[in-house]
Amino acid sequence: MNDRRVVITGLGVITPVGNDLESFWHSLKNGVSGIRTITAFNTTAYDCRIGGEVRGAIYAEERVELQATSVVHGDVHTKRLLIQEGGEINGVLRMGEDAGQPPQVSQRGAQALARA
Repeated sequence: MNDRRVVITGLGVITPVGNDLESFWHSLKNGVSGIRTITAFNTTAYDCRIGGEVRGAIYAEERVELQATSVVHGDVHTKRLLIQEGGEINGVLRMGEDAGQPPQVSQRGAQALARA
């Protein structure tokens, strides 16, 4: 018998219907479709002009892996990025130790924004 063990330390999704577990699960439960008119490339030469594209900002605490056919319309914030040739990000790419977390506004910063 094999005594190897696996520990799952986190779970995440990047899909056309949500880039985090909460929004993804909400979309699945409510029958939300991520299929829209394709905007990543010119579709006039094709019979099909719809598909599922990832949109919005992606926050990944560990890493993001993009396949050669992946196109992201939005910002990617991650510690590490693995992207195959042909993958595309149409937005800001932010990498580093603190890049996987959504930006935080301090209480003083929020008060200053409210006064502005």
